[in-house]
Amino acid sequence: MANIAEGAERDNFREFAYLLRVAKASAGELRSHLILAGDLGFCHQEDIERLEDDLVQISSMLTALIKRQVERSAYTRKA
Repeated sequence: MANIAEGAERDNFREFAYLLRVAKASAGELRSHLILAGDLGFCHQEDIERLEDDLVQISSMLTALIKRQVERSAYTRKA
């Protein structure tokens, strides 16, 4: 979330897209931590599955936002 907030404050669409990619990578990292937590017995499997589903949704939303920022960046360069 901090990467998204930082990117939103930047004056550059490319920088924002970069920080969105960092946030997306962090979501992937969190998914791996969830799997490990499940393997070690720290979480119930149904909780892990629910949280993983949430992370997949978040990742998809970030992908769409990244695409929009890249398009805006390309449009801005043409203008």
